Amino acid sequence: MPLFMGDQKGFENKVCDVDALIVRDRQVRIIVEIEESNIKPTQICGKFLTSALASFYSYRDRKCALREVTFVQVLSSAALDPERTRKRLQAEQIAGRLQEFCRAEPNPISEYMLVWDVDVDREADRFRRAVQAVGADSPDSA
Repeated sequence: MPLFMGDQKGFENKVCDVDALIVRDRQVRIIVEIEESNIKPTQICGKFLTSALASFYSYRDRKCALREVTFVQVLSSAALDPERTRKRLQAEQIAGRLQEFCRAEPNPISEYMLVWDVDVDREADRFRRAVQAVGADSPDSA
């Protein structure tokens, strides 16, 4: 799912590919990114920031602007030792700062949601509410 900055589709304007997105009325409203193995701060922030730089999604003849996007980032805890890791606390702190960024800076992302793979069942209702809020039925997925 390619995202582009500016107003022209082209390799020089492509900033990233996301795992899934939800479009409503030709506007991207939800982006889903799944980090399966590398959950360092650079990877957590990197996809968020490149998505925030984007102005539209385009595939074939479909072009959709990014407006008031909820960015959902799912992190995997499979490789973490639950007894010794501080990654969850680190990611929660990063999530708080990214939420502040969403409120403070004029960018297409208006909300950031952090979801851990082990919490997917618990977080499903929150995600469902976000989808319902934009009036979409189901995501486009990669």
